[in-house]
Amino acid sequence: GPTGGSLTANGTSGTTAGAWSTASSGWSVSRSVFSADAGAGYASTSQISREESVDGTCTSWNNASTSNSFTETTGKNGTVTQDRCYRYTLTGTDNVGNTTVLTVTVAYNDTSSPTQSLSLASATNAVISGSGSSYTLYYRSDLAGSFTIADAVTDGASGPKQVVFPAISTTGWTHNSETVTTNTGTRPTLTFTSSTFSWNASPSAPTSKTISASDNANNPSNSTLNFTADVTAPTGGSIVIGSTTSSSAGTTGFAPAAFTGTVTNFSDAGVGIDTNVIARSTATLTGSTCGTFGTAVTVSSISESSSAGLCFKYTLTGTDLLGNTASTTITVKGDAVAPTVSVSQTGSNSYLNGSTLYYRSGQSGSFTLTASVSDSGSGAASATFPAVSGATGWTHAAETVSSASSTSGSTKSYTSSAFSWTNVASNPSALTVTGTDVAGNDGTQALTLTADSAAPTGGALSVASTSGTSGGATAYSKTGTFSGTYTLYSADAGSGFASSTVTKETASISGGGTCGAYTSATAPTGGTISETTLANGCYRYTVTGTDNVGNVGTLRVIVIVDKTAPTQAFSTTSSTAYVSGTTVYYNGSAGSGRSMTLTDSVTDNESGPLSVTFPSLGGTTTGWTFTSNTDSGGLGSGATLTFTSNSLSWSLNTTSSPTMAVVATDSAGNTNTSNLTFTNDVTAPTGGALTVAGFTNTSTSNTSSNSSWSISTTNYTDAGSGIASNTLTVARANWNGFSCGSYGSTTDITGNTSYNNGGTTGCYQFILTGTDNVGNTASKTVLVRR
Repeated sequence: GPTGGSLTANGTSGTTAGAWSTASSGWSVSRSVFSADAGAGYASTSQISREESVDGTCTSWNNASTSNSFTETTGKNGTVTQDRCYRYTLTGTDNVGNTTVLTVTVAYNDTSSPTQSLSLASATNAVISGSGSSYTLYYRSDLAGSFTIADAVTDGASGPKQVVFPAISTTGWTHNSETVTTNTGTRPTLTFTSSTFSWNASPSAPTSKTISASDNANNPSNSTLNFTADVTAPTGGSIVIGSTTSSSAGTTGFAPAAFTGTVTNFSDAGVGIDTNVIARSTATLTGSTCGTFGTAVTVSSISESSSAGLCFKYTLTGTDLLGNTASTTITVKGDAVAPTVSVSQTGSNSYLNGSTLYYRSGQSGSFTLTASVSDSGSGAASATFPAVSGATGWTHAAETVSSASSTSGSTKSYTSSAFSWTNVASNPSALTVTGTDVAGNDGTQALTLTADSAAPTGGALSVASTSGTSGGATAYSKTGTFSGTYTLYSADAGSGFASSTVTKETASISGGGTCGAYTSATAPTGGTISETTLANGCYRYTVTGTDNVGNVGTLRVIVIVDKTAPTQAFSTTSSTAYVSGTTVYYNGSAGSGRSMTLTDSVTDNESGPLSVTFPSLGGTTTGWTFTSNTDSGGLGSGATLTFTSNSLSWSLNTTSSPTMAVVATDSAGNTNTSNLTFTNDVTAPTGGALTVAGFTNTSTSNTSSNSSWSISTTNYTDAGSGIASNTLTVARANWNGFSCGSYGSTTDITGNTSYNNGGTTGCYQFILTGTDNVGNTASKTVLVRR
């Protein structure tokens, strides 16, 4: 570019690299134009370009203007602002466009301190950490070492000037105080480097030191340097493979055919971690012994696809920034063979047959499973029992059991908590029990759960010609001699047949077929039942079959032995007929009500009444009408029931004497025949007598002024159907001086031995009436006047 031009600001000449100047008062800016060019020839010189910085960092510019010269003033109305930079540029151009650019930057009244950034320019066994104005120098106090500090000082205005590095006189340390003005870099950041700080092994710890920097305006900046000895190795690193965790001394475990490892890196609470490195080596596995391990190689993670016949050793080494190290090691032996699992079951209403687990539906129950896990390699470690899924009414949460209930050789047994179900549970999905070895290999046993509510089959029972039923059938014997056959249960299509028995029990009988408490008797054998002349009582025969989940099949026959015939007692509710023992009295002259039904009250304390047959009439039956009947619907309960005949009727003035042989039958077939005789009774009762106030007749001359009269009676009797009642009544009528008027209502005074008339005059009529059981009557009347 052109030559001969110049730019001066605040007494500082502009350069093509850019010159800097500081000012605390006003200044002037001038130029001389370029004048020559050795090549194409000089063309032009620009005016001076003036720019102002945005802030005190003097890195961004605005407010550009141009002039041939500038005079800058300070103060309230000045042209410049405190803590700002002003950049002046002069450009000369030749005839082909080449330029020469001269620049001067003036920093006015710089009051901002520079900033510092410390690092180590060189270091042995030392690391620096920190930022801003606070730093920590970590050093190995167990080793000798040294370092130099590089302080990168930034100041955008007047620019960095120097750094003062402190002296360290602590025992074992060497460094003198020094002021460093030489630097590297370009404005606004210049780096000042100290001489060497050094220490010997086992030095004392220095106190905190200050590193001071200043800019060309002499603004200061201080950074604190703290010293920390760090000889502590990193911590927290681990490797986990399966159930085995590494250790600093090394641990040994097992791994499945394919496996991965979980690595937790070391960390460092002091200077900080530098690296975590995993080293892997392998050896041949013979039996349970690892051979010689080969050369270790570095890997980034742990993942193996085939462990058969191999041992693997992994070492994780953590190194901090000062070289302190820690390591943890794990060795695993490859076990590629899964364990075998065999499941057994214990509990109520359940049964395991092979891989099918039957449970009794319709009933609640529970069971536990025991998984026998066999592993000759790494050994059994645990068993996992699943939750019950796909069903309602079941309870069991998934669980892993690692505490063995028993150990035999290479087999360990693990027992679950209870699986339980309600009586309305639905059928669940299959269960898979998992056995795990120490290496993490899994073996499984799948179980199918199957509901079983069906009882065993094949049983049969027949006693006294009566087939057994599940609810119990009843047979009768009136001799105590009978026979039967039975077949034990033998099959079950579900959980399988378990057992079958035949039993005989005896009990007393009472109340017409009510059996008492049963007690065991000698059971039949050989498939036959033979009984001879057993005493009255209940004999219960039962064939029972049980399957493996507790379903029960039952066939039962109760034989009631009753050798005693029933008894009979007859009655009738007719007003014109009466039964006394086996004699049936009837009133052949009754004007109405000439009919009756017979009621037979039958008692049988053993098998109980069954029926009564009322046959056709025998003997002389003139004037009688009756249709025979058998009543099997006795009324009542227990040992006594009542049975009723059809209606018997007779015509007026009938005198014949029919007969009837009534047969009562009990449930065992015993019978009792009562021969009834019908007898006509038209004779009134006799023998009655009545005396009132000494009078025995109905004369109106029977007078008495007393207010209380004595009464004496002799009751009527009846030689036929028998007396039914004797009643004494009294009625009053007015006396008109000549005769008695109409009598009022009667009053029953039966049983009285006196009568109080209350002093009331009139006629008093006393009547004693005797009535027999078929309605014949006789009476005695006495009249007394007062």
